[in-house]
Amino acid sequence: MKYIFSLFALAFISSVSIAFDLQQWLQRDQVEALALSDSGSSVLWYRNDHQGGETLTIQSLLNPNETAQSILLPSQEQLVSAQFGSNDTLVIHSRRIGLINDEANNETQKLYQFNLSNKKLNFLYQSKERLHLVGQANLTELHFMQTNKLWRYQLNNKKVSLVEDFSAASFNSNINHTISEVFLNEQSEACLVQTQQHQVFLKSDNNWQLINSKLEALVKRDEKGNQLTSQSIKVMKVLPSDHCNHVWLIVDGLADTAGLYRMDSRHNIELIYRHPHYDLTSFSLNNRSEKNNQQSLAAIYFDSKKPEVVATHQLMADLNALVTNEMSNAHWQVIDCNNDNSIFLLSRQSPTDKPHFVWVDVNNRVVKPIIEQNSKSNNFAPTEIIHTQNFTKTDLLSYLVMPKLKYGQKASLMVRIHGGPAEVRDTLRFDPEAQWLAQQNVAT
Repeated sequence: MKYIFSLFALAFISSVSIAFDLQQWLQRDQVEALALSDSGSSVLWYRNDHQGGETLTIQSLLNPNETAQSILLPSQEQLVSAQFGSNDTLVIHSRRIGLINDEANNETQKLYQFNLSNKKLNFLYQSKERLHLVGQANLTELHFMQTNKLWRYQLNNKKVSLVEDFSAASFNSNINHTISEVFLNEQSEACLVQTQQHQVFLKSDNNWQLINSKLEALVKRDEKGNQLTSQSIKVMKVLPSDHCNHVWLIVDGLADTAGLYRMDSRHNIELIYRHPHYDLTSFSLNNRSEKNNQQSLAAIYFDSKKPEVVATHQLMADLNALVTNEMSNAHWQVIDCNNDNSIFLLSRQSPTDKPHFVWVDVNNRVVKPIIEQNSKSNNFAPTEIIHTQNFTKTDLLSYLVMPKLKYGQKASLMVRIHGGPAEVRDTLRFDPEAQWLAQQNVAT
């Protein structure tokens, strides 16, 4: 327990310079910050030592002297997912794979509830069929998907009831859809489904409307008037509004770069944002505003020569300023936030900073890096952005990781060639191989 506590203690990263061991980096234990509690005062960690040992740990972020709570799953069970629920509870989804005739085909899915107050792990539900949790558990119920059906589990009486059947017949289609994403509206009803074939369904007035990612029924030509083919269009990310009356989509293939669009259940599509030279990679939404009770766009993310954030909400602008103030060219992602969107749990990295986790209190302007097991600072080589032009005079980006050389010392150069520039490209991130090569006086 003392080891786990020291492992996740809050502190700023040490400035001690040590050699970067690539083999140790590749063989390090897997440690991930999974979720933030509703109050933002605790973080849920997952640790895998690659030898079959899995541990969940709940650590206080406001009181480092508080003993961490460790949760050990029953033997031979593997963690699938875990999330904070309401009223100091944790919902855990695990699986147990048994052997039949030396084949791992006897899989059992289980749901547990862990009470943070009495530290008891209570069994809820099990099934031989695969399932995944949908939405966030509350005081009375949780939802999960199983065999293309959405089920509601009532915590007080442990009853399971069917909410929605996503079989092919429900969509008046002969195609068998494999469900990949399901969202819930405020009434705990399913409102959006995305299949592995990138098809999106939006529920409106109890009727399911198909929004095909190919969009051939909606958009026949691109911005230049060229005829579009179904193979050239792909939905890359989808999020619904909290009322499920429209969806935001990052779509590639409608123009030269992937852009953000908004579409309603009547198939009206609107371009929200598109960069003329770079594909959008993600976006985030904020909670409903007090003025109009409507959810709005919070931020848009893409990579130019460095990570870029277009903040469309003041909260995200403040968050970006806090996160990047002490780390130039930082790439960050939101893992979770508290109930009122004032405290965030982030992952962050830069070319000279290994990936790590950060706790941010926006209102009090506090940024606290959370140290993980390989977080000692290294004297990493800087990354230089190189601009070149090809025969079409197009500006191409490349990144040079240059060793720190003594006066008169020379370095070898390795050119790492890949495809591109569309879809396949390098980004300004921490590169462990390039940093290891730099320590061998090899520039890449």
